[in-house]
Amino acid sequence: MRQLTLIPRASLAVAALLIAVGLARSAMLAVLLVSALCVALFGLGAVVGLVRRDYIAVKRRLVAAALWTVVCGIAIGGMSLSAWWAAKHAETIIVACRAYERDFKSLPATLGALVPRYLPKVPRPTPVGGGPSGTYEYWVLEGDHRLSYGTVAPVARRIYRFESATWIFSDFYGDSVPPGAARGWPPAAR
Repeated sequence: MRQLTLIPRASLAVAALLIAVGLARSAMLAVLLVSALCVALFGLGAVVGLVRRDYIAVKRRLVAAALWTVVCGIAIGGMSLSAWWAAKHAETIIVACRAYERDFKSLPATLGALVPRYLPKVPRPTPVGGGPSGTYEYWVLEGDHRLSYGTVAPVARRIYRFESATWIFSDFYGDSVPPGAARGWPPAAR
């Protein structure tokens, strides 16, 4: 007689691998999308099992859907942790830049100019992995100093403008909006 396991081993192995890769590559958005798709597919499979009156299959698919729901929660938690970490270290860099500005009457040309006097090293925006948002970017554009990092790689960046001391967000489409501002709705006619 075959032993019935409630959690399909393949789902468990794939979920663990997906979380590990997502953390290592700062790709938790991809983990979230894949796991949400798995929740939907296993949920649909459970509905099919109900129609066929195969209650063992329904139970297995619901357990698998629950497993993938947990993976979704882990992905959201990982994204939230990374966003908090990046914002915390961005503020540290901003404070160091302001101290540099106080001492030299101008903002630094590069973040490297802050090391080692103002920062022991330039921090990374994410606690793990590299990925597309693995470094802070600092540049001067026509006298406007900016610091940016990826928030949801590769689709969104958070940008600090030193001269106005404001944050803006730049999305995949290149649009920049102040934090908390809703996009214009309905969209303007072109």
